[in-house]
Amino acid sequence: MEINEMEEMFNANHIDVNINELISLFFKDKKVKKKDVMKLYLDFYQFMKFALNKEQDFRLFMRNIE
Repeated sequence: MEINEMEEMFNANHIDVNINELISLFFKDKKVKKKDVMKLYLDFYQFMKFALNKEQDFRLFMRNIE
């Protein structure tokens, strides 16, 4: 799933986030150049790994945007 698709998914579920917030959640350990932002994506394995290993990061993220 590409970063813009993630943004659409969150917003469609009434979670008001922008691409920069998603980058800070899913790619916080990666240095991303502005020109490469729209190339960011997570495949199924990466998403599942995030979901299993970064549960606390996601909780904090959700608390901060609400």
